[in-house]
Amino acid sequence: MGKYMYDFTNNGRSQKCQKFAVAIGKDSARSILTKFAGDYNRVFFANDAKDISK
Repeated sequence: MGKYMYDFTNNGRSQKCQKFAVAIGKDSARSILTKFAGDYNRVFFANDAKDISK
């Protein structure tokens, strides 16, 4: 994890937040999103933006 991502996720208010991520498309950077969210189960996947619904 890069310094900026580490600082963002581990300092200040971000440290206490529950984080989720959305990966759109087969070429999405899932490993980076997993590092951000802190758990693979907090990353949601969609093949296309139209697949995301309320």
